[in-house]
Amino acid sequence: MIGNNYIFGKRIIRIRACFIFNRVLRRRYRTYCFELLLNNLVSKCKWGVSYSVFDGHELLEHSIRSIRNHVDYVNVVYQKSSWYGVPADDGLLPCLYKLRAQGLIDELIEYTANPNISAPVQEINKRNMGLSAAKRAGCNYFMTMDTDEFYIGSEFENAKKYIVKNEITHSFCNIVNYGLLPTDRLVAATPSFVQFMSKIGRFSKLGKNQNNICLIDPTRGLTKYSGFGMRGGGGGQPVFFKQYSNASFYLSAQKCYIQNEKFFK
Repeated sequence: MIGNNYIFGKRIIRIRACFIFNRVLRRRYRTYCFELLLNNLVSKCKWGVSYSVFDGHELLEHSIRSIRNHVDYVNVVYQKSSWYGVPADDGLLPCLYKLRAQGLIDELIEYTANPNISAPVQEINKRNMGLSAAKRAGCNYFMTMDTDEFYIGSEFENAKKYIVKNEITHSFCNIVNYGLLPTDRLVAATPSFVQFMSKIGRFSKLGKNQNNICLIDPTRGLTKYSGFGMRGGGGGQPVFFKQYSNASFYLSAQKCYIQNEKFFK
């Protein structure tokens, strides 16, 4: 386990620090080595993301760029028609091919909609195609995303360190919704969450998980990864992070309470 390696590594560093007699230098040595150890363990893990795409491709590039420097593998599972036979926008495929050529997407996977299967079941099947591809790519941690979801790079990187340091198997992310403008944020708290970076293994699957301790999209719940149950920080408490997202139904500034905030630079 990566977390056990971190604990063991800290013990070795503390033992070595005992031979530094200057208290200030000893403290600096420990702090530097702890950070170096954690960064090394995080870099040894492979972090994967899968996008489920049909519409909203105009936001996809910006979404990927918000996380691309912090993950090792990105795939996109796309479909040319909706669950009910509506064709995709003509710009979808050119957009996907361009992003793959730019190195933002590692793998494109086509999903063929089946009108004889319900939409929720197909969405689960589609997301599991992305999960299976991430397994084949050797990913240790995984999450699934939509095109209108964004993260702040520094927060994303700190979350990865926290996950590895505390041996988190399942983490969750609260959604912060925005309206039509990037400076208009919905003030009302959002009760729903998405699954954030979570550990995956051979038997991991996406779908409804009765063990989830918060309200999430039933197509995005990650089951136990290797025969062990869910684990959070602090004696099994859930671990929550923050996600910045467009409201999928495009909230109108006239119909909801919003606050103006500075755009992140």
